[in-house]
Parts: sequence; C-alpha cells; structure tokens
Amino acid sequence: MRKTFKAIGYIFMALALLRVWFDFSATTLQDREFKLAETGAVWAGFHRESLLGLQPGVERYLAPWIWESVIAPILYTPLAPILVVMGVFFLIAGAAAPKLR
Repeated sequence: MRKTFKAIGYIFMALALLRVWFDFSATTLQDREFKLAETGAVWAGFHRESLLGLQPGVERYLAPWIWESVIAPILYTPLAPILVVMGVFFLIAGAAAPKLR
C-alpha cells in the first residue's frame, strides 16, 4: 500500500511540473506575462459541460454554501499548487511509519 501511495504522489508531482511547463510555454514564450492556469479554466478546457453542471448539482443536492465556500475557491486556485499539495499528501502517506520498540 505504501508503494502505491508513493507512486501516486510522484505522479501528482510530475503532473504539477508538467502543468507549470505548459503554463510557462503558453504564456512566456508567447510574450505574455507568466501566469498559472486556474483549476476551473483547465477543467473547462477538458469538459465544459461537466463543470457547468457541477454548481447546480452541488447547490441542489448538498448545500449552496458548499459551492461558495469550498468548491468555487478551489476552482479559482491555480492547478499546479493543488497538484503539489496532493502529491505531498500521498508521499507522506506512503512514507514508512517509524518503528516503535
């Protein structure tokens, strides 16, 4: 199980580096200011309909405050730092537990 968590952690870290490289090449190399892409913008680029259906679903079946207080701020956060945090979480979860004597 630890090896699986470590592998997932490394995958998230690699995806974060790939996202930073992609954002760098999409902005700086085209003579624009460097900016990390927001999570919502990346999601909309892949599948806009699912992103547009998320808000009514959360507000209807869960609670409206969850959308405004939890999910919307995550969608406005750049994707690369979120991937790094997830990678660190899985790497820590996959680390060997200290042996107790």
